[in-house]
Amino acid sequence: SEARRFNVKTLKSEFEKRVGNQDEYIVTIDGDGAEEIDDGLSIKKLDNGNYLLGVHISDPLGYISGNSLLYEEANRRTTSIYSPLERTSSMFPDLYAKDHMSLTQGKNRLATSYYLEITPFGEILLDQCVFKKTIVNVNKKLTYNEFNVLSKTGSDNERLDQTIKQLLEVTDLLSKRIIMDENYRLANREASNVSGTNVTGNSSGEKLVEYAMLAANSTVASYAAKNGIPFIYRGHQVDKDYLAKIEYFDKKFRENPTSENYEVFVKLLKDTYPAAFYTTDSSVGHMGIGVEHYAHITSPLRRFADCLATEALNLMYFSEVKDDKEVYELEKRLKEGCRYINEKKTSIDYFIDRYVTAKSKSL
Repeated sequence: SEARRFNVKTLKSEFEKRVGNQDEYIVTIDGDGAEEIDDGLSIKKLDNGNYLLGVHISDPLGYISGNSLLYEEANRRTTSIYSPLERTSSMFPDLYAKDHMSLTQGKNRLATSYYLEITPFGEILLDQCVFKKTIVNVNKKLTYNEFNVLSKTGSDNERLDQTIKQLLEVTDLLSKRIIMDENYRLANREASNVSGTNVTGNSSGEKLVEYAMLAANSTVASYAAKNGIPFIYRGHQVDKDYLAKIEYFDKKFRENPTSENYEVFVKLLKDTYPAAFYTTDSSVGHMGIGVEHYAHITSPLRRFADCLATEALNLMYFSEVKDDKEVYELEKRLKEGCRYINEKKTSIDYFIDRYVTAKSKSL
């Protein structure tokens, strides 16, 4: 009932408070058939030779309040669920996630825009990065396949071609700075993509989106840690004994690199590689991605952790007025959110495993 009562006219004041970005050329790049478009990209070359990468993320909290029934239900679900057999259980109602909140080409949408200044050496200048509450109007919606073709053939749109060229240049720079552990990459790409947020391919378009999201997530987390902001981080730790075990099996595979041995090695990784988790402790790094601080802020339509991160930024970065009670309540929500999301993942994984097994038997 709350979802059906939605009226965009009630958001007039929210739109009036935000800045537009009509001078930017924004593209979205997703897989075929993607309906929940929660991230867009823009790029420009600065006079000092650096790049300014804009990562524009849909802002659910611009549409619904933190005490609404929709937000409460998203909290309870913690994530959208995309099973391998295409059963979908969305975190937000389709009316919101696929329509009003989605970054649709040619439509004004509420967003949080993260502007990352990147040097020609791939260094992200944290002190020069700026976050804004914006109104995003996407210029061009692309699939990965379309992006890959245009990157080679070009188009009749000079602005689009320049954007693609510069985005690829930034991807190359970031790929030399963000070094993901190959075992972590393999384990996560082979795992079921429950939330629909993992980028699993190796094409230029998929690499671009992956590195842009990694850069945004790690930059926002680093900013929160540096400035002592209560926040929800994504942690990942692997002990030395486990690393030694994996290196042993990896060595054995390379001694006899058959497809059968490869499948055994991948299954070992999938079944035993330590999973990442959510925490409010800024000292916990992410070993799999190889960064000191990491968070999830780029898929708030499909992961509630990203909504909690946005909530933290709304109070601690975007709000000019806050009191100790508000900060204390935020800290409590973040800690409880970490506990609940980590716990809920176990039951979601169990559900997916049982569902796929039962469904496969019936086919």
